Amino acid sequence: METKYEKNNGFGYLLRVVSCIFAITLLTGCAFSRTPVKVNFSPLVENQLKTAHTNWLEIRMIKDSRPVTDEFVLIQKANQYGPTSGAYITEVPVTKIFQTGLQSALAQNGFTGSNQAQYKLDVDLRGFGFGVIQNGLFNATGKPWMEIRFELVDSTTGQPVWHDIYTGHS
Repeated sequence: METKYEKNNGFGYLLRVVSCIFAITLLTGCAFSRTPVKVNFSPLVENQLKTAHTNWLEIRMIKDSRPVTDEFVLIQKANQYGPTSGAYITEVPVTKIFQTGLQSALAQNGFTGSNQAQYKLDVDLRGFGFGVIQNGLFNATGKPWMEIRFELVDSTTGQPVWHDIYTGHS
């Protein structure tokens, strides 16, 4: 015959096991799923250039060199052990979202036109991430960042005339 202590001890053990399984599922379960997100990348041009342009620019290529295998992945999910198989995914490829925003900003400043483009712009999206800044014990602010390499190529010679790497964050 079981004593009252043995009955409670067995129930306590079962309760601890169920609690641990629930906690593990809660803490890591979402890190392995694919979550759709809507991204609207529309750069704000506060001060448009006032001078008239005689040279036009065309975006030739946008390459995605980020360490992801799926072009729809915005950012990999992570848990305390690092990146997981889960990800935040977009409806269209990330490079297409960036290209649409970049074309809009270039058009607002008069860099695109109907004439033959004298320069072509190659873009390499090298990194996109999300950092967290802790503001006290329970407050945190998310800070997305991206790293992009631009290269401007002369259309007539095919030679690069300028390149630079930009890291931006909000």
